[in-house]
Amino acid sequence: AAATACMEYAAGLSAAGPAGMPDFYAARRAGGSAVGAACDLSSLSSVRAFAASRKGEPLDTLVLNAGLSLNVGDPAEQFTADGYELTVGTNHIGHFALATLLQPTLSESSLQPRL
Repeated sequence: AAATACMEYAAGLSAAGPAGMPDFYAARRAGGSAVGAACDLSSLSSVRAFAASRKGEPLDTLVLNAGLSLNVGDPAEQFTADGYELTVGTNHIGHFALATLLQPTLSESSLQPRL
C-alpha cells in the first residue's frame, strides 16, 4: 500500500524538477520502476544480501530514511544479531553499510546518482 501511494504521488508531480532541471521526474517515470525488497537494516547479513541482489540492476537513487525509535523507559537493552545496540545498529550502522555497499552500483548505473 505504501509503495502504491508513493508511486501515485510521483505520478502527480510536474515535469519540472528540483533546481530547475527540466523533465527531471518525467525522465525517471518513463519506463522506470520502483522495486520493493526486504532489507532488515538491523542485520548486516540482510544488508549484504540486499546489496548483492542489486548488483547488475540499474539504480539511480537511494533514499535512506528508515529509522527505529525505542521507548527510553524500556527496562532491557536490545541488541542486533551483530551485537550492536538496536537503535544504533539499525539507524546508523545499517544505513552506512547499505550506502557503502550500493555506492558502486549507484555510480555505475547513473550519470547523476542521488544518495
